[in-house]
Amino acid sequence: MRPLLVELGSDTAVITYLKGVRDPKVLEAALAPVGGVHFFDQRKFLNDVYAEFRKTTLEQLFIGNGLVILLLLVRYRRLRPAVAAFFPCALVVLVLLGSLAALGVETNLIHVVGLDMVMGMGVDYGIFVVDSATDPEEMGTTMLSVFVGSFTAILTFGVLAISRHPALRALGVTIGGGLLLSFLLAPFALLLMEARAPRADA
Repeated sequence: MRPLLVELGSDTAVITYLKGVRDPKVLEAALAPVGGVHFFDQRKFLNDVYAEFRKTTLEQLFIGNGLVILLLLVRYRRLRPAVAAFFPCALVVLVLLGSLAALGVETNLIHVVGLDMVMGMGVDYGIFVVDSATDPEEMGTTMLSVFVGSFTAILTFGVLAISRHPALRALGVTIGGGLLLSFLLAPFALLLMEARAPRADA
């Protein structure tokens, strides 16, 4: 009986496990008038925790990306290049989620966490493209560097996609696939850039 007894200061609580509960709400309402009795629904508690964690993660995702856009505006001091630098990573989210939906993969909180990492790393590729947009030779070097950097990250995280653990597999698919799309879609930042004359050599 010792595991079922919990010392609460000067009081002692007794834990009783219930099985075969069909309607927890009815049982909770029936126990409410009884003094000193508390009904704890473990499944509801875990669902509430998961929902709160999901809400907090989405809020942090939006706030973080809002701060990134603000930082880009400070960096470029113009709206167009700031939006151009952020555009590829935003496009990656749409393409990746659309692809997972088309393949019948049910997304969860692990996918959202992976998308957060993808957007954090993928926006760098857009920045590199925007900063090299006026020099074709520099653009070639930039894309080669982006390819090497993204390819090593894809190999590192992509290996998780073959894991038997569902959470690790979800991270591997999201981050590996997201970084691949980030590299492939990085040149789309040029679509939003203003046409400028190439820089003259000094």
